[in-house]
Amino acid sequence: GGHRCAHCGATKGLQVHHLTYRTLRQERPCDLIVLCEGCHRHQHGLDTDDPISREFREIVGVIS
Repeated sequence: GGHRCAHCGATKGLQVHHLTYRTLRQERPCDLIVLCEGCHRHQHGLDTDDPISREFREIVGVIS
C-alpha cells in the first residue's frame, strides 16, 4: 500500500507482480502485489527456483 514496493519500500518504477497466473486477466487484488522494477526482476530471476518463478518461466517459455 501507499504507492510503495512491497519488498523494499521504493516509490519509483513500480510494477504489478502476479502472485499466481491461475487468475490471469481475472485477477483479484489478493493475487497481485506492487514491486519496484528491481524487486520484480528479482522475483522472476532465472537463478531462483521458487514456485512462482518456475510458473512464470513455464508460461513465458523460458527454460532454466
